[in-house]
Amino acid sequence: MEVVLKPCSNKQCRQHAIWGADTCWQHLADPAGWRKKLVAFADRESIPQGSNFTECDLSNIYIERLDAQKCDFTGVNFDNTILRSSKLKGSILRRCSANNTDLSDSNLSETTSTGFSGIRIIATNTNFNNSCFKFASLPEANLDRSILTGSDWERSDLSYSILTNTQCIDWFAPFINLNNSNLTASDFRFAVMGGANLTDAVASDSNFQRANLCGIKGRKSSFSGSDLYYVRFNAANLDLANLSNSKITRTIFRTASLIGANLTGSTKETAIWDRTRFSLTD
Repeated sequence: MEVVLKPCSNKQCRQHAIWGADTCWQHLADPAGWRKKLVAFADRESIPQGSNFTECDLSNIYIERLDAQKCDFTGVNFDNTILRSSKLKGSILRRCSANNTDLSDSNLSETTSTGFSGIRIIATNTNFNNSCFKFASLPEANLDRSILTGSDWERSDLSYSILTNTQCIDWFAPFINLNNSNLTASDFRFAVMGGANLTDAVASDSNFQRANLCGIKGRKSSFSGSDLYYVRFNAANLDLANLSNSKITRTIFRTASLIGANLTGSTKETAIWDRTRFSLTD
């Protein structure tokens, strides 16, 4: 049963009261006491759906197994907080800060997390299914073994991150920054990643069947041993890329640049090489 939000008791404030208080975070008289109350409560039972945590400071606390589904965490500070095995399905996480936050083994599916940001977040084996992380900034993230199927990461930053063994089927991530990231042994079937930055990224032994990689920046990237069936690399920059031993079947390289690329051992006979550049003179 969802809670009914109440206005902040400060008559001059237009914000809603946060969970467990009669004021908003800004007018809370005892923030430290409120944080202790939240940790103790969350250790015993679930937070009621619809609860409000807007702009709260939840940094530097241990709150493992938090069950707060369909709640509003807009603008919350989660820096250096342990949230392992938490259930946040359907919650709002817009503009949250999550530097060095641990969300391993958590459920963030169906969350609205536009503008979510933080460096070195740990979210291994985490469910991001059908979530929205547009414009998120999460460099050096660890998303090993996580599920990103059907999620929206348009124009987000996951540079220098670990996305090994991830499920990214139907991933919508145009113009995402994956510079120097490790995408090894992951499933990107039907992913939309047009315009993405994959410079120096390692995407070896992964499945990219029917993915849209049009216009990507993939200089010095590696797709070695990957399944590239019907992948669209139109206008992509794959100079000095490693595509050795990959399955290039019906793959489209129309107007792409593969100057100095390694195609050794690849099955490339049925690929489309229309106006593809292999040297500076092409």
